[in-house]
Amino acid sequence: MSMDKPIAIKMFDSEGREVNVDSLSKALVVIDYEHSEIHSGDMFYVYINNEEDNGAAVEIAIQPPDSLKWSHPIFSYISEFEGNLQVIEGVTALAAGTNFVPLNKNRNSIKASSALACKTGKVGGMITYAGGNEIFRETFGSGNKRGATQRAEDEWILKQGVVTIFRLESSKDNSQLSLKLTWYERTNSFT
Repeated sequence: MSMDKPIAIKMFDSEGREVNVDSLSKALVVIDYEHSEIHSGDMFYVYINNEEDNGAAVEIAIQPPDSLKWSHPIFSYISEFEGNLQVIEGVTALAAGTNFVPLNKNRNSIKASSALACKTGKVGGMITYAGGNEIFRETFGSGNKRGATQRAEDEWILKQGVVTIFRLESSKDNSQLSLKLTWYERTNSFT
């Protein structure tokens, strides 16, 4: 066999489907891991939008199960004016707020999130909690701001069985606030 001639190779995935190659670039045709989580029905989101005054906030609280099924979130936010974003881990006495059933990003999937608790809060229905440790804070100036959206840099793995609050606070009256948490759930195979 001559080394000057190309060799045809076919590759198959674990289910026996042929792996495709792009005809122009000759690159493998793939989707990234996180996108595959949408297709498998294991990616969820929760959101809250509201107009708030100075010192008021919108909040999302989530408690993943105390198991090896870990939640891998990113969060994003928009604020019309200046404000603060906080992530507070390990809060206790979670009460009030509004229960929110996480939505599956694959709208054809019947899978439900394994989150034990998920709440949203705003003025007139704020989440009541005590304690916790601030693990992230960002203060931003005026104008529309967007938070973390690059999964490679901004993805977290929430502590199992522990309540974490994502809190977006306005520093001006009549500020439109929007806070969204998107996560996939994966059973950890690392120790």
